[in-house]
Amino acid sequence: MPDSSFSTKTTYPGQPLDLEDSFRVVELQPGKYHDSVLVRLLNTRLRESPAYEALSYTWGDGALTEQIQFSDSTDASSDSMLVTANCYSALKRLRKADCPRTIWIDSLCINQDLVLERNHQLGLMSQIYSQASRVVVYLGESADESDNAMNWIREIDVPSDFGQSAYSYDGKVKIIRPDTAMIEALLRRPWFSRVWVLQEVALANEAVVCCGSKEISWESFKAFKYWNVAASWVETLPYAVETAVKSQWYSGGGTPGQRLLSKLAATRHCGATDPRDKLFAILPLLNSEAKYFAQQSAKNQRLGELRDALQERDQVQGEETKQIEKDLDRKIVDYGHTPAQVFADLAIYLLETLGLDFLCQVVGPSNLPRLPSWVPDWSIASNYTHKKADFGDSLRGRSYAGLKSKSPKRWHEGLANNLEHRWRVSKPTNRESLCLYRLETPAVKVGIIKSLGDKCEVDKNYFPLAQWQSLVIDPKLLQLKGELSAFQRLLVLDDVVYPHALIRGYRRIERYNEGYDNDEEWRLAFNPDYKGGEKVDPKPKVPLRDIMKGMPPSYLRQAEVLFRSCDGRRFIATDLGHIGLAPEDATVGDYVFVLEGASVPFVFRKGGDVEREESQTVELVGECYVQGVMMGEVWQDKCRVEELVIS
Repeated sequence: MPDSSFSTKTTYPGQPLDLEDSFRVVELQPGKYHDSVLVRLLNTRLRESPAYEALSYTWGDGALTEQIQFSDSTDASSDSMLVTANCYSALKRLRKADCPRTIWIDSLCINQDLVLERNHQLGLMSQIYSQASRVVVYLGESADESDNAMNWIREIDVPSDFGQSAYSYDGKVKIIRPDTAMIEALLRRPWFSRVWVLQEVALANEAVVCCGSKEISWESFKAFKYWNVAASWVETLPYAVETAVKSQWYSGGGTPGQRLLSKLAATRHCGATDPRDKLFAILPLLNSEAKYFAQQSAKNQRLGELRDALQERDQVQGEETKQIEKDLDRKIVDYGHTPAQVFADLAIYLLETLGLDFLCQVVGPSNLPRLPSWVPDWSIASNYTHKKADFGDSLRGRSYAGLKSKSPKRWHEGLANNLEHRWRVSKPTNRESLCLYRLETPAVKVGIIKSLGDKCEVDKNYFPLAQWQSLVIDPKLLQLKGELSAFQRLLVLDDVVYPHALIRGYRRIERYNEGYDNDEEWRLAFNPDYKGGEKVDPKPKVPLRDIMKGMPPSYLRQAEVLFRSCDGRRFIATDLGHIGLAPEDATVGDYVFVLEGASVPFVFRKGGDVEREESQTVELVGECYVQGVMMGEVWQDKCRVEELVIS
């Protein structure tokens, strides 16, 4: 989708568009690779079912531009336009030598200087891509052995004699393992990390991927995704490849609001030059998701009643999704709104739909001016490669007191009751004063952070276990209660299935921090069956993230919760004796509050410029986990409830 930061700086040569389903296509005139680029712009309508392809690519650096020529119906050159260098390369590579090629290209087919037109075309995006005969993905020109990488990926899907070794002793032909560096280099290309490409390939009837002179089917990337599970050529695949199969992109579970939040969170690491596109690119996929499951239900070969029930469910979900899209289109989806306005309105909508646990999506300080601290900035994401454990996830299926009720509620019931909330958002009359959008809610103070540990950084081989333990003032928290201490349970958010596995993981971290210089010392320390003396090559200290390897699968999953829970977080101790895990941005003197209706506590910092009687004005730092308050205990005891104003 268009990048609003790029402008052609020239008069747009296309004819005005009508409303409804009108859009433009580019007729790319024939020519040789090094010839200048000549195109025509043609107005058409979706209802006319025109024949065209759609281009999926990245705009690239807006400062690097090339000039293309436009022609009228007589093929006489009539106008010119600046396009990004990457777009120019795509046009040269994709044009045919002997006949025109009709393609939809966002930067050419949409007047980027008209906000009304951009909004209108945004509403047609899903139809434009789904009605195209095929989507052409352009990754750029050949580099870093990309030709060989493309050949290898195609080989997985369409085997040939490429890459085959001689017959082995059992008579089977085996694939030679390639240099994975070239495949990783291909998958690091910018296209794979952009948020818009997700819908562009998900909605395509057919898709092909072009890189230089090589062209392979998108189906080959799907096949490679499955192959890589067993072959492990690439450790981490781009999100666009991981979700290449519709059944994996489409969750189908939960309410439309929950599915929207799930998609926003899952695509947080995907790039978009315009922050608003982090939402705008996701919305069309929600409706496509409902349609997909309706089609799957129709194919179901079970009893008619079950099939009808599934179809009815999917129809209801589809109607709910359409209503959400209408609500968001009417209130939020507008390139005339600033990114801060879009995110603030989205936050209010999701608060009304999902409740205060939505605040867990706040990750670090925002880069957007005037964005309230309680509004997630979807243009930033955590820098940590370990998928963090969500504090709220540890409460699922447990008792949750929530909302000061005397009778415990299940976690999901407490979340549902958030819809009957006592929180409210106060809005200023001037929409430009977004920093005055304040969230007001009843809350109970858990304490003030008095001690703060170093940040755990697994990928930097730093887990400050001893330092954290030294900050525990109450010795009872370090004493074993059963097989584990309260401190040890905190490090996995009380998510304990196999205590012995947790103890083994804990001890491995302790030993790792003591220091081992080579594999010989490591084997002696961690392998009880190793007697020493084997000849081994000296190697650097093993990465911290690998020290749990070798455990049985169930034990390994339990031990690695230590990394998921602590990576990127700090240990805290409060003035009231509580211990917990807090965001990396927490500091000494920050407050910890439990909000009425939320399933996790949050860290706040005194701030704002509004003083109110019996209220505190604070800024949200992030979610936290505090031992002894995660089950709603503060609502069961006599506690002082105050009105918290979050700016």
